[in-house]
Formats: sequence, structure tokens, C-alpha cells
Amino acid sequence: MRPTLALASAGIALLALAGCGPVAPAASLSPTATATNQPTTTPSASTTPTPTTTPPSSDPPSPPATATPPPASPGASDARSCGDEYVLAMISGAPTSWEGTAEEQLAQAQPEGSFAPAEALAGLDVECVVTYRTPIDGSPGVAVVSQAVVARSDVVFQELEGWANASGYTSRSGQTGFVEREAPLTADGTSTMKIFWAPLDGDDPTIGNAADIVRLSGAQPDAVLVWHADFTQG
Repeated sequence: MRPTLALASAGIALLALAGCGPVAPAASLSPTATATNQPTTTPSASTTPTPTTTPPSSDPPSPPATATPPPASPGASDARSCGDEYVLAMISGAPTSWEGTAEEQLAQAQPEGSFAPAEALAGLDVECVVTYRTPIDGSPGVAVVSQAVVARSDVVFQELEGWANASGYTSRSGQTGFVEREAPLTADGTSTMKIFWAPLDGDDPTIGNAADIVRLSGAQPDAVLVWHADFTQG
């Protein structure tokens, strides 16, 4: 039986993790940085400094000051965690979910502030990441899901597509209209891994829980959701 995973509380499932079914963004639940000009100083023309004679010094000259390079954009390895509230929002209303209190659900989900595979996000400006376990309908019974919220850029979609192609993921349209990529199946036709991405402000189709993702991740409304499921670690 092909595994099936729904990641929404109600309505559109984030992705239908079946071997032949699509996986789509969660329905009911679940940053673009602007450059600023550096200030410049203009020398005053009202006074002229008087030259002075400085006696020679035996101390060696100080090396010229160097500008501090700007910090690199955070990748999957150093991005902050999306947090427990984010995880609970993703799993709380799903048709197949952990039972119990919030604490009990988190204990079973085992969330971590990481994304696997991390190399899928190489070179992207990652706002937050999280990986957690979730029950699925079918073998092996549990999938390991990773989500990342990535800042929108001119190359984000090309970078993700390039990684998926190079990693052997095949693109296909899902029943909900979203496009998912799937790694090669096992010999018996069981799903192994899937990846999906879409802009939170997209409307073809719409991510139903985009507002919750923006609120919980702290990202900009036009950020990109990246979602990956691994069925081989259940």
C-alpha cells in the first residue's frame, strides 16, 4: 500500500503522500529584505586643517582597516527553528495525526530545528526550518517531514528545481493543482521521498494556511514554503 500523508487541519492537504497521489499544502493551519543605502560623510569646506609635522616613530605603521563583510544569508544548517507552535499547527488538524495533549504530540513528533536534505536549500535565504515525524496511512506508518520558509528571490525556484532534477526527483502535477517532485520508488512501488515548494502568496492554486505560516515563521507574505517528506525512516 502506498503511504498517504495529509498535513492540514482541514480542507486542502499539504501534500497527499501517496505513491500516485499528490501532496499539497495544508489548508487551514497550518521575507523580502530591502537594501538600504549606507550613510556617507561629506567633508566640511568651511575650515582648512593646518598641516603639522609628526616626528618619526619607531613603531611600525598600523595595517589599513578592512571593511567587515556582510553576514551570509542563513542556510538550512544555521537557520532558526520554526518552533513547536508551527509544528502543532501543521499536525493538529490533519486526518492522520498524533493524539494527546500538545506536549504529548510534540513528544511523538520529535521536532528538530533542521531541514533534510539540507543541500536542497544551499544558497537560499532561509527564514526558518523544522523537521518532525508524523503518522501516515500505510507502510511504514511514519514519515519524516521537513519544512522551510525561504525568502523570495529571483533564483529561488530555479535553484530548487535544479537540485530536484540533479537528485533524481521527477516532476508531476498533483490532483490539487500543485506540482510535486518524487524520488524513484522502491521495487514494489512504494514512495521513498517527495519535495514540494510554492510561494505563500501564490494563487494558482492558493496555500490555504499561508497567513498562519507567515505569522508563525516571521517571514514576509511572499516567502516560499519548501516541504519534503521521507518515507524511508519510519
